[in-house]
Amino acid sequence: MSDAAIQASAAQDLIVSNKEYVREQLTKMKEQCAVCKSSTCDGTIAVCLKRESRHYCYSCHAYSCGNNYHQNCKARGIVNDGQSCPFCFLALDKDISESSKMEEHRKGQCVFKDRIKRVLLYQVSNKQDKGESARKLLEGCLRDNDVWYEQMGKNLKLIDNV
Repeated sequence: MSDAAIQASAAQDLIVSNKEYVREQLTKMKEQCAVCKSSTCDGTIAVCLKRESRHYCYSCHAYSCGNNYHQNCKARGIVNDGQSCPFCFLALDKDISESSKMEEHRKGQCVFKDRIKRVLLYQVSNKQDKGESARKLLEGCLRDNDVWYEQMGKNLKLIDNV
């Protein structure tokens, strides 16, 4: 039992450490995109990659290659069960100061723009599965703050190591 308690404590410490790291990164993300490090980037994949927006799906960030199948992208209209901002995808958590200010979360006015979405979709943006991978990822993240923190931390660390 002692070993199990030590392991549980270590796992909990990792979770707390990851949440602190993500909150640190969020303060930076208010000023600049985490992926391209530009303060003028709003987080949309086309702006981040400096390419024409008509080539990328807004919902899943995939490259739209013909047949315009992204009009019916499966990553559109994800339900968040009130656990995150429906516009910028910030987790509504009492430990994130920006998540409690409704004036910072109106359509087109979110302080994080699309930068959080860009980070969340970082690993699935190249998938050509009509938004299925993005939908699965976003549904989990936007409904459960623990999953959101885990995915944000994992992707932010991956981005930092590129």
